[in-house]
Amino acid sequence: MEVGVRVTVAGKKGVVRFFGETRFAQGEWVGVELDAPDGKNDGTVNEVEYFKCADKHGIFVRKVQVRVDRTAAAAKPTAKPAAAAEPAAKPTSSIPKPASTRSGIPAA
Repeated sequence: MEVGVRVTVAGKKGVVRFFGETRFAQGEWVGVELDAPDGKNDGTVNEVEYFKCADKHGIFVRKVQVRVDRTAAAAKPTAKPAAAAEPAAKPTSSIPKPASTRSGIPAA
């Protein structure tokens, strides 16, 4: 699974923005930015930012739930990460740090 690929999840179209392990559940997850506000988040789960998108446009699913749209060209990320921030849309196998610790403020 590659970041930037157009996909369909349960009939909803979107773009893969994250692939890897998370802090909210074991195993590999696919973070998808949906075209419509049919999701559950903005790419952040439990204060950990995995990618950025508009509210209700983000969803995390298992790879088996994702169907690659072979007719569409790969999509480019909608926003560039801030210079000081870690790249949120980069595929990773490591678990991102909570947003509060990246800013230098210890997590509670």
